[in-house]
Amino acid sequence: MAPLARLVSSLKSRNPCPDYEMVHQAGLTCDYMELPHHISDEDEIDRLLSAVHLFLKSVPKPTLVTLSRSSLDEYCPAEQVDSIQSRTLALLENLYGPLNLHKDYDQPSTQMQACQL
Repeated sequence: MAPLARLVSSLKSRNPCPDYEMVHQAGLTCDYMELPHHISDEDEIDRLLSAVHLFLKSVPKPTLVTLSRSSLDEYCPAEQVDSIQSRTLALLENLYGPLNLHKDYDQPSTQMQACQL
């Protein structure tokens, strides 16, 4: 972890306010083909959550879990994102007990606000 910490510190010293839009755009696909379009039905979502549950039961308890809603780019359909998130959080709470949640999408981060000043 020390090399990663040094890398992050080095990057922050060069540019304390990264252009997050540029980082986002860099992560998008660069080809001319659209991503496959598939909306999962409730049965498929149940099966996928069951698979996640089985996997998580077989590995040590994590220190941190990050969930991506993938809703702004519509990768996850807007009409399903809240349901999938709440069901995933319920699964995690069932496995690990009460959760300490930090929902970054609820309000702009102070880092983002500082960079916009």
